[in-house]
Amino acid sequence: MKSKYRIFIDSIAEDADLFFFIAAIVMFLLSFFLPEEKWLLIAAPPAFIAAYLLKHFRVASQLVSTKHLPLIFTVGRPIKDVQNALETAQASITELTGFKAFRKIEKIFDVRRDLLLPHKERRLEKDDDWTDYIVDSQHNIRQFVDSVPGEKVYHVFLYGPASLALGLGAVFGSKHKMVIYQRLDGQYTPVIDLRKNLRRIKQPLVEHKYITVSEPQRFTPDIALVLDMASHPARGDVKKYINQQGLDMEVVEVVNTYDGNLTVDDWTPVVQEIYSVFNQLQAKEEIATIHLFHSMPVALAFGVGMALGNFVPVMVYNWEVSEKTYQPVLKLNELKSIL
Repeated sequence: MKSKYRIFIDSIAEDADLFFFIAAIVMFLLSFFLPEEKWLLIAAPPAFIAAYLLKHFRVASQLVSTKHLPLIFTVGRPIKDVQNALETAQASITELTGFKAFRKIEKIFDVRRDLLLPHKERRLEKDDDWTDYIVDSQHNIRQFVDSVPGEKVYHVFLYGPASLALGLGAVFGSKHKMVIYQRLDGQYTPVIDLRKNLRRIKQPLVEHKYITVSEPQRFTPDIALVLDMASHPARGDVKKYINQQGLDMEVVEVVNTYDGNLTVDDWTPVVQEIYSVFNQLQAKEEIATIHLFHSMPVALAFGVGMALGNFVPVMVYNWEVSEKTYQPVLKLNELKSIL
């Protein structure tokens, strides 16, 4: 973490027009104390003008430039972790894009960057309204982006459950240029990059390389879809939950072919393959609701949510660690998107 002195120096260094302004004043005052140096009096007005023009040129540049905005969703962590997450995010964005003007955006457009950092210190429990977090996050983000003109690219960092990431991805949909990051080998790495082609995330791949899909014996109005996309499989717990609840639903199992840990640089094809499974199930007239049980990384969950949007009737279940059972927490087609 930067020291307060480093932050102070960096803040001053950003104000290039301030140096021109101070220099002009000094030159103007010296012209009175040093009459023989009349050039100081002559040079002062251009220095004032340069400072004025530079300031407005910087504002104009920000108006038309692409802004790379870190979106950091944090649940179940203390507030002090948010600042560390922000520094990590900004460093990752700069490494990928070269963009550094994070504080300039906040200063020039008089907007609070903490609006981009939705935070809940307590972890979401089964009785919490998960929708509230998603709604509040959207309002905060909307307040920020409405104050900042020009093209924007969202860089998403997730510190929370994959079930929540599914819902957040659904309300964003495929409407915004985005880069989604996953923590791999101790650092955050961009794994889904949609800056060039937004709709790519919604192009289903019917031929599968990263997943295998089991067909159910029959299709029921309520059908369970299990996404085993991580190293710890969920299939056994899902079947146990269905039996305990006495639910009449068949199970479709999607199992990864890469032994639980994705090592490819681009996760978009994995999302496309998973999305194709949803497309095939949604095309079945017998199916009314897809009950989604999952084990997968948060970045992949966010990407799947983006592909689905808030149109497909999908009930998302979250694994409750304390009770060792599942709990329905979000219905994607009932989420409202204001972004």
